[in-house]
Amino acid sequence: MKLQFDIHYRVSFGNMLFLRVVDSSQEILTDSAYETAEGHKDFTMSWVSDDLWTIEIETLSGDLELKYLYVVQYNDRDYLIEPSPHHQLSLSNTTSKVHIFDQWRLDSSLADRIAGKACFEKVIFREEASELVKLNPPKGTDRITLSFRVYCPRKISIAKLSIVGDCSEFGEWDIADGIQLKHIGDHIFAADVVVRSSSLNSAYKLVMHTNQEEVWENGENRNLYFPVDGANICVCDLGVFRYPDEDLPRGFGVNLPLFSVRTDESCGCGEYGDLPKLVDWVKSMGARMIQLLPVSDTRVFDDFKDSYPYKPLSVLALHPIYLTLRLIPDFEKVANEYGVLAKQLDSEKKVMYVETLALKMKYLRELFNLAFDDETGTFIDSDVATDVQLFYDESFWLPSYSAFLVYKNEYGSSDFRNDWPAEFSKFDESMLESIKKDPALFKEYQFNVWIQYHCDKQLSEGSEYAAKHSVVLKGDVPIGVAFRSVDAWAFPELFRLHMSTGAPPDQFSAEGQNWGFPPYDWDKMAEDDYAWWRSRLHQMSRYFHAFRIDHVLGMFRLWENPREHKAAILGRYQPTVKFTKHDFSFDGLWDLDRYAQPHITDEVIASFTADPNMIESVKKSYLQTHPTVGHRYVFRPEFANSEKALYAHYNKCIEGIDSEEVRHWFKIELSIACKLFNNRTLALHKEDGEEFYCPLYTMQQTESFNALPHYVREHFIRYHTDYHYGSTQLSVFHQAAQKRFPMISSTTNMLICGEDLGAIPAGCADVMMQYDVLGLRIQRMPEKGLFSHPDDYEQLIVASPSTHDMPPIRQWWVNERFDGVNEHEHNREQAQTHHPKMTRFYAEILGKNTNEIRFDDDPKFISDLTNAIFDQHIYSPAMWTVFLVQDLMYLDTQYYPTDVSPTDEIINRPDIPEFYWRYRMHVPLETLLEDRDFSKMVKKRLAQANRTKMY
Repeated sequence: MKLQFDIHYRVSFGNMLFLRVVDSSQEILTDSAYETAEGHKDFTMSWVSDDLWTIEIETLSGDLELKYLYVVQYNDRDYLIEPSPHHQLSLSNTTSKVHIFDQWRLDSSLADRIAGKACFEKVIFREEASELVKLNPPKGTDRITLSFRVYCPRKISIAKLSIVGDCSEFGEWDIADGIQLKHIGDHIFAADVVVRSSSLNSAYKLVMHTNQEEVWENGENRNLYFPVDGANICVCDLGVFRYPDEDLPRGFGVNLPLFSVRTDESCGCGEYGDLPKLVDWVKSMGARMIQLLPVSDTRVFDDFKDSYPYKPLSVLALHPIYLTLRLIPDFEKVANEYGVLAKQLDSEKKVMYVETLALKMKYLRELFNLAFDDETGTFIDSDVATDVQLFYDESFWLPSYSAFLVYKNEYGSSDFRNDWPAEFSKFDESMLESIKKDPALFKEYQFNVWIQYHCDKQLSEGSEYAAKHSVVLKGDVPIGVAFRSVDAWAFPELFRLHMSTGAPPDQFSAEGQNWGFPPYDWDKMAEDDYAWWRSRLHQMSRYFHAFRIDHVLGMFRLWENPREHKAAILGRYQPTVKFTKHDFSFDGLWDLDRYAQPHITDEVIASFTADPNMIESVKKSYLQTHPTVGHRYVFRPEFANSEKALYAHYNKCIEGIDSEEVRHWFKIELSIACKLFNNRTLALHKEDGEEFYCPLYTMQQTESFNALPHYVREHFIRYHTDYHYGSTQLSVFHQAAQKRFPMISSTTNMLICGEDLGAIPAGCADVMMQYDVLGLRIQRMPEKGLFSHPDDYEQLIVASPSTHDMPPIRQWWVNERFDGVNEHEHNREQAQTHHPKMTRFYAEILGKNTNEIRFDDDPKFISDLTNAIFDQHIYSPAMWTVFLVQDLMYLDTQYYPTDVSPTDEIINRPDIPEFYWRYRMHVPLETLLEDRDFSKMVKKRLAQANRTKMY
């Protein structure tokens, strides 16, 4: 069989074009120019004229299945490989010669690239693929078989795609009589037609059509002209469907933690088994996305702190608290007893994390004991045994995870560095053999495997249900892992364990944030091509069609804090520009001890407290006179290098003391000591034998800086600007991101969304856009000014009025206080700061009459306010508008939670490191599903805003 390939492609002089055969069912007789490392064969093409390249290859006779692509060679080392999907041929053994007219698979438009993401390809534009039909030569000498291929990523399943033209075979411009193309996979649509030779000069176009509308492709008519050269089969690649516009699809989604879901069948929190009902409710409103918080296993401390979903015990394991026990075999044997206790937990307004997890783990053990045979060390049901083993074999991470939990259970702690025997401080394969030899440990090991098997099964089923019902499931990737995690145990070399990740000080936190995650060692990760990250993303794609990167700026740089410090004030960027003694010497800044050590004088201490007794107490507890400068103080040696040592001293002081007054005294003393500790101009860092300095983020607010001479301050202002905003530092950030984003985008086809709030370095948005990463816009957190207007948003973003880290609309508006300040003080603060700001929002952003404004917790007013915010967001250009479920409930006063405090609707407070995450919906999904009026109201408004069709 002879195959002639023609393709138009413009290259520079000296460059070459190759046909690369990826897979062939028949031996290729033509000699290959090269064989790649992957076993593919490259054939050198010949340049003809007008940028036309051609090659003819010959295969053995017989049915032929062929996959191929094109490659440009620039020089000995640099190549450009044609983007996926590969070209395909399926030919019968009766074929003698085929002529293929191809088009290079161009990098698509932004709209087409977005439509090719998993959330569209597998969900919204989901369409079953037909098998590629084998091509046969036509009967008759004046006939030719034409096989058309076109890439059409934005076709919805209910639409038809047809070729319509001026010849009879193409319907003579009648859509009803045109040639309908079928989906053969990867958004490639194909149709075969036998035409007369006289029809080869016809004009035609592609059209996408439904019963209600038709969309003709843009541009001039296509011309059906091919030099046949004896071939009786021609394969014609038409390239991309030429959409008349390049607008991005626009949809609406609901954001909530899975633990917040409430149904009549759940136990204490939302569950994997609740996802179908959640999907049904979301779809009934015309929404297309469910955005969940992380569902990773977080059982680090075995207390309420594990309710924090962004500090995973394992980035690959799922949390068992979300298991739906009624879906596990033999549940009927424990159903009655479990049901009574579950109903008690489910009656609580908030999530009882500790109690819910304890109840589920107790009955999971009972169900496991019913399924597992202690004598044989395997599962009683052979089908279950096979399925669990298959899951185990596919999950490379499962042995280390299960072994970790075995030892955690054995030694009563996840602190493998301090509480486990030294030989268990790092994972080793030999541990598995010793576990298998101990029946009790092996049973515990299999228990952990069995739990993950059911977690995977239930979440996979929920994800598939969502996809079948055209609802995108969006996951969340935490920026870090716990120090006491499986990942840090199995792969300690991938983390900078002497540092802790956080965020610099900002308007929300004067001390910055110390998240308690070990930063990544990106250089080490690069050595195996980011295998850890790639496996993490592959695991996410088992369940989710899109994902949010928590703190996406971590792809550019992270804020790192020395682990011996509590606050994040003395942190630095990583990667970073480093200032050394040599740099400062050029400006005559020699006294680095003065700049980089706490600057403490009597005047400085007095600036933090006017109480002379407290001043003397602080001095006595923490300080001593400077050895060379008499009017200054330094910290005593035991406190000099560690802020955490200050806290340890405080805890020792209050140990056994019941008096709140005395405890409060020591707390104030500690607070002053911490302020003194961080009162510096520079932060000194030592790493790998190198010393370097970084200007404090809050440098200009410190007493240390303000006590310096004017000319010295001017020098440090320049260093501060260069470090935090300078072009050299920005270049370092961008270079890092240019390595990490390609890794992410080449690993997964999920739609990538980045949480890019806070202080955004210049140019970061451009880098994200380069890799089609959606940004986040929050009306209350604009880049400039007090508020942003959704009309001004870009397309490639997610727009929301609130996030899980912020108060919902109701709490934000009434400004309920958290700190227990008295009512008089609260009202005074409201009048002075909150009310004027909100009045501006009401008048300037919403365009409302300020005579109607009120600030109390009035259901009618808050509902009207939310409806106005809702309309602004759904009509914005943003690709996705996503609302917290709390904010969505405010649209209708019947769902206004009058019996729930505004404060209790907060999901998280970032200013409290050990916050208890326990918000739960006050209305069960069954009630919402029955309320068709509410769903119709939302759906109608989304349709009017063109947020339901998504094409």
